[in-house]
Amino acid sequence: MAGFSSADRALSDAFRTLAQAPFSPQTTEAIMRVVREPHQRRGYAAPGIERDIAYGPDPRQRLDVHYDPEAVNQQVPVLVWVPGGGFVFSTKWQPGTPHWDNIGAWARRNHAIAVIIDYRLAPQYTWPVAAGDLASAIEWVRQNIIAYGGDPNRIVLAGASSGAAHVASFVAGHGGDPGSLAGVVVVSGIYAPASVTEAPLSILVGKYYGVDHDELRARSSVPGLAAWPGPLLVTVAEFDPATLQQQALLLLAERFQARGALPYFAVDPGHLHASDVFSLGIDDSALDLMMRRLLAEVTS
Repeated sequence: MAGFSSADRALSDAFRTLAQAPFSPQTTEAIMRVVREPHQRRGYAAPGIERDIAYGPDPRQRLDVHYDPEAVNQQVPVLVWVPGGGFVFSTKWQPGTPHWDNIGAWARRNHAIAVIIDYRLAPQYTWPVAAGDLASAIEWVRQNIIAYGGDPNRIVLAGASSGAAHVASFVAGHGGDPGSLAGVVVVSGIYAPASVTEAPLSILVGKYYGVDHDELRARSSVPGLAAWPGPLLVTVAEFDPATLQQQALLLLAERFQARGALPYFAVDPGHLHASDVFSLGIDDSALDLMMRRLLAEVTS
């Protein structure tokens, strides 16, 4: 099928098989097993990785910089990546696996630097704490990334799943003034928490956003993100839960109403939730294509 080379066609078959069952933490583990060998075959690490840099006092406020030590005299775009994890779990790096080092390798292949962040989690920390953490991490990038060869004026902020929800919340101003960004990417996120009514997603949403319906409506990031004037990419996977596909449609409609045009948008064929980001760098997915397009716009 389109989106996969013949050498990695087994990925497509594996993802379609996994998509036949409801998504669960075990699904994520299965996706990681499927993509590990192709990542190892291609190589999944940037030439240089500096880990566990503090951007705040909490132990969860840490980030990794993926860069090329031989190119620190350049100023290339910076991809700041916010991992997901259902609001209650997230990690910027799982030792001995490609995740999320594959994002750093992808960035370097596309002439960019990647910064991958951890942030504080529910239920201990609730809305809008994660958006505030993003604000602190972005400020660190603006102040320090030039030393790694990055351009602080060309930051693309991206996130997947609950990471996309936090990106949207940050851009909507829930963590303070978001300042200037060169581009935004949200992958299979939740943007209007009041409209998430089915378990298990509604349970996870409640742990971070709360359960009061009026508060949930007020905490929507849809109006703020839709009004943001810069380049925006919205993607979902073909086999994403219907709730997440509906979230994307709500955002697209509001964006059209606010800006008079749709953002970049793609449905990633053959992928289920999280498989598109876990396999970034080993297939020619819609997410890969559209992110490269957005980076090209930022670079030009």
